[in-house]
Amino acid sequence: MANKDKTPFQAGAETLQKEAAQRTRDSKRRASAPVTTEALHESFAGLEALEVLDRRLENPDAPNVLPIRLKDEPTEAQDPEGRKRRWYLRWFNAAMPNRFHSATASLGYTPVLWEELQNREIVANAFDGSPQVRRGDRGIEVLCKIPLPYYLAIKKKQREKRARSVTPRAMQQEVMAAAAKAGLDPDLDPSIGGIVGEIKVGRERLVSADD
Repeated sequence: MANKDKTPFQAGAETLQKEAAQRTRDSKRRASAPVTTEALHESFAGLEALEVLDRRLENPDAPNVLPIRLKDEPTEAQDPEGRKRRWYLRWFNAAMPNRFHSATASLGYTPVLWEELQNREIVANAFDGSPQVRRGDRGIEVLCKIPLPYYLAIKKKQREKRARSVTPRAMQQEVMAAAAKAGLDPDLDPSIGGIVGEIKVGRERLVSADD
């Protein structure tokens, strides 16, 4: 159809389509243009977040929040995957009854002190009214540590014990014991203790305490 045969509406729609296609080409061209770290630093000199942006540029898949590290551990740059870490860190809510006492007395955790951190600025909403690493308005969350080799060994034994307890035989015995306690007779009802469906054993995924 010649331009003179097009209605004003058709001509206008065609113009908008051409402009949209050109904008798309321009955006792709700008996105694919080569860029150097030096040029970025020159353009945004003085920006406080440059170090963080450089880290993301070097490893786009890195976690947005860096895990907290202690001074006796390698830095994030030296050990980005955390393979040489010495401690497993975890936050405990001290406002919950007996929570903090149980963590230290029963689970073997030790409060982390501010002086132990490689970088205290990494703790968001930090509470400065205690030598222990705490966060929140009243410092109710306490950062605690446990040796990573101990933590992994304990978790391994827990998984092994859990795997033994979820075998069909173990589950059947548990169900039959519960039935007998409730006054039911498994000998009179063959459905008691039967296993229905598929049994799956999950594997716990170890994640960073701050992730």
